[in-house]
Amino acid sequence: MLDILRGGLDSAVLGLGHSSVHELGPGDLVMPPGFPLTLGGGEHLATVG
Repeated sequence: MLDILRGGLDSAVLGLGHSSVHELGPGDLVMPPGFPLTLGGGEHLATVG
């Protein structure tokens, strides 16, 4: 099971043009507007790259 999960993660990272998860950054995240919230769940929304 873990091998399947790791294989999927490796494929996704390679598809983004990186060779390791350590190279991923905020610009690699795809989230709908309003999804990221600040710590504590306040009214202000966090922004990503």
